[in-house]
Amino acid sequence: MRGRGRSHRSEDYSLAAYERDLGAVIDGLQLDNPVLVGWSLGAHTILRWAAAHPGCYRGLVLVDGGYPFAWGDEAEREKTRKLFRRQAWLLPLLARFGLAGHMTAQQHADVVIELNVCAPQLVDAFDRIGAPIEIIVAAGGNAGSDADDSARMRASLDSTLAAHQNVTVFRTVASNHLQLLRRDPGAVVDAIRDLIART
Repeated sequence: MRGRGRSHRSEDYSLAAYERDLGAVIDGLQLDNPVLVGWSLGAHTILRWAAAHPGCYRGLVLVDGGYPFAWGDEAEREKTRKLFRRQAWLLPLLARFGLAGHMTAQQHADVVIELNVCAPQLVDAFDRIGAPIEIIVAAGGNAGSDADDSARMRASLDSTLAAHQNVTVFRTVASNHLQLLRRDPGAVVDAIRDLIART
């Protein structure tokens, strides 16, 4: 993803830009029917891309992301801006460990705000995807939100799970959102293997 890992910085960190990048990687590598795996913002990105490109993938693994939860009021947006302003000094260090992007605090806040405003649209994305979707849920908290907020966010999946037989929670792990990939990588690998075995 642009601005993360070894990718270059950008002036455009919009959700649409991330989706274009995903499509460019799939096309550039000539991937045929891949399994798409995304954590956090990456889960949101692959859901939106998959909904717009039916038949171009085998299935999706969402790692504690892609929740169709609405955060969008102005108070919540200002809370997000304040959080990233307070953490501005820490972001370069977190970026070295893959826990933040190579972006300014304002750019981080803008990405999170856009994601939160657009998250309710994921209900429609789930409706348009017929391929298997396996979800790994972190039981612990999330940066910038308390345990109740995190629980409500994850509970927003309940109606989607009830409405779609192709969407399942593969595993719930005890880790929090930021710890999940480091502490529970086996859960991600198991979900990918399970999806491949079923398709």
